[in-house]
Amino acid sequence: MGTADGEIRVLRLTDAAVLLALRGHTAAVRSLAFARLGGEDVLFSASADGTVRGWDLRDGTQAHRIDLPDIVQTVAHQETSLAIGYGREVSVFTPVTAQPTESRSQ
Repeated sequence: MGTADGEIRVLRLTDAAVLLALRGHTAAVRSLAFARLGGEDVLFSASADGTVRGWDLRDGTQAHRIDLPDIVQTVAHQETSLAIGYGREVSVFTPVTAQPTESRSQ
């Protein structure tokens, strides 16, 4: 779960115990997306601080970071793409390289 102060807590479903506390965002976490990249479980987080971060769920370290020019509203993962909504734009990135592949604005 993402918090207003920028922290993410990974909870055990059976008793809500905190398994990992992920810190790095400086503003509210607005969206989360789980992914499997290269055989590893990664949690992507979108924040009002203008970043999307990818967290290695084995140890809670930040493995990926994408800086954007506006508040990030949402992030979604599908196979080899990461869709990110920020400002009035949606961009598609390759999550491993953090390189944009497509962009649309309103």
